[in-house]
Amino acid sequence: MATLRIVVPVFLLALALTSARSPSVGPLVQPLAPAAPALGVAVEAPAPALEVEPLAPGLWLLSGGGDGNVLVLSGDDGTVLIDSRAPATAAELVATVDGLDLPPVRWVINTHYHEDHRGANAHYAEQGALVISHGEARRLMQLEEKIEIMGWSLNAAPNEALPRLTTTSPMTLYAAGHTLRLLPLPAGHTSSDMAVFIEDLNVLHAGDQFELAAYPFLDIWHGGSLDGLIHGVSELLKIADGDTVIVPGHGPSSRRETLHGYRSMLVGVSEMIDDAVADGFDLEQLQASNPTAVWDDRWGGAQSGRRFAAIAFLEATGQR
Repeated sequence: MATLRIVVPVFLLALALTSARSPSVGPLVQPLAPAAPALGVAVEAPAPALEVEPLAPGLWLLSGGGDGNVLVLSGDDGTVLIDSRAPATAAELVATVDGLDLPPVRWVINTHYHEDHRGANAHYAEQGALVISHGEARRLMQLEEKIEIMGWSLNAAPNEALPRLTTTSPMTLYAAGHTLRLLPLPAGHTSSDMAVFIEDLNVLHAGDQFELAAYPFLDIWHGGSLDGLIHGVSELLKIADGDTVIVPGHGPSSRRETLHGYRSMLVGVSEMIDDAVADGFDLEQLQASNPTAVWDDRWGGAQSGRRFAAIAFLEATGQR
């Protein structure tokens, strides 16, 4: 059986991809938004640049520019944000929300810890909003580290941006005149993943456990795993019915049929990785086999597929 190994620098350069969500930040993969200064109270907003899509009365999807999708839910008692983009684009979010002329933002829910989903936390917290997340998200937001194999610098969130209410168990929030079920998920994208189901509107924000702008990113350095992602998507499928509007972490809103196809792709990639490990492949041989070709047209293209397969292979072979 061939020895498992990390391949030569030439190969790593070949994997220096330009992600659909961010500029390149490292030699292997770049899943997150670029670093930016901590966001405080003062946000000097440019003209709104986000796409605003009404999903239901009092509910809008804000998207564009590669950062995480934001749901804005408004009612007489205030407004809820589900995710808050990256620090570098938080001003656009604030301007867009202000342009909707809604009651004040009183709740911000983060679907996980990554920087491109928490950028305006500090602004809204300092305006009086309660920031809510998975318990692991608060811990991971405080890390300052570098993942050498990726050349990825992880920036600690300012104290003002940290969640003040966390949970590792399902929780119900009654806010903006609606019932929101906060659902911690198996560690898949990260160990801090949480979906939010707006029960009475039948709308599900899946966070980055479900992505349509590219193949998913497995943050195996912070609890992510392919098996966990499959299990998490299985949990989402139990919640959704044929009429549920499902908002991915990145990409357009979709329905249960698309989520089911996404799970089938994840299972296929997992089986392919298991076969490659059993056959003694190293990472270079795996990439040379064009491992995700059968799914590339539907789920993110060859470059994104090679990135996904490479990280899944690192996880399967215990490399970090």
